[in-house]
Amino acid sequence: MEINSPIPRPGSENTDYYDKSPARLSPSPAHMDPHIYMHNDFDMRSHQSFDPAVFAPAIVGERPTRSRARTMGNPGPLALWAFATVTSMLGTFNLFLPHQSNHIILPTALMFGGLAQFIAGFLDLFYGGTYTPTIFVSYGAFWVGNGIMMFPSAADTLHAYTTEFDLARANGVYHFWWSFYTLLHVGVSLRIKAGNFMSTLSLVFVFLTLFLEGLYYFTDNVPLLRTSGV
Repeated sequence: MEINSPIPRPGSENTDYYDKSPARLSPSPAHMDPHIYMHNDFDMRSHQSFDPAVFAPAIVGERPTRSRARTMGNPGPLALWAFATVTSMLGTFNLFLPHQSNHIILPTALMFGGLAQFIAGFLDLFYGGTYTPTIFVSYGAFWVGNGIMMFPSAADTLHAYTTEFDLARANGVYHFWWSFYTLLHVGVSLRIKAGNFMSTLSLVFVFLTLFLEGLYYFTDNVPLLRTSGV
């Protein structure tokens, strides 16, 4: 069955729209029929045959647009920036302001280093990653938890520890476990085929930061806390 194109093409039998005669092709204003040049320009730009079943415009004379398949971008850079930013802010406070509260980093810790990294890690699973999403989701959850503990209502739960010594010892155990978890990632990063030097080095620094913070909570040695921020 023959399908007639809704838009006449140059060279077709419909001479009302297009005429090859020299007089018709002249740029005289009397011959500036918008239908002629509109359809001619459309055919010149398409560079291929017209398929009315796919590219038929809703309005005669409207240029059809090709639909592109929707694809998801790589969420890895967002997660990396979130991971690096909040870790650098924590290191800055440990190095230069060890006796001051770092409560000011609450929005960044909770939303950027925590929630944004956490979501980007799950999206990276759909992007095809396996190891990097594990890191992003893990440390995103870590920073979400740290951000929640900065809220006064959540910090009241720390009153379960009767003395400052008990609280410091619990903080030390908490940081030690996360440092050992990071050390496991260092080992995996060294073994996997897709691992690279920079990711392994970054994990080493995170391990040292958490480990030295754990030592600080057990010993109350401020130089250890400052060293963890280097």
